[in-house]
Amino acid sequence: GGSGGGRSGGCCCRMWDYQGVPEAKGYALLAMGRGVAVMSNLVVNAALLELASQAAGCLTGEEVKAIEEATGEDYECTNTIYGQNPLSLISNIAVVTGLLSAFFMPIIGVVLDFTPHRKLVGIVFCIVFICIQACQIAIGPKTWF
Repeated sequence: GGSGGGRSGGCCCRMWDYQGVPEAKGYALLAMGRGVAVMSNLVVNAALLELASQAAGCLTGEEVKAIEEATGEDYECTNTIYGQNPLSLISNIAVVTGLLSAFFMPIIGVVLDFTPHRKLVGIVFCIVFICIQACQIAIGPKTWF
């Protein structure tokens, strides 16, 4: 099997054993999950910027590139959507996310550290994360905001 400090078993089992150090395995699994979240956020942020710019009536994509090449200047859209510049959408999302994290992290940390519900909280957050990812699939011109 894979237990025993990585000294026995097939290649795959040794790869996931981390020489019997559970903290190393946990850190590696955390990094994998974080990587998935970062990659999906990159794609979603690009889509949201494009959709917000289109909804505000700004030029996007190849149109911007053509204008910038023709004029030699950076294109700047001054139109707004929902009272804000479309380019500030992602920074506003980051601010709200940071504030919510600052508020909820200590509460969730206490639940994880001082109650026997660590596994349940992990399962719940995994389900929530999957649901958020599933909702992101549906982002389009009519559903982005």
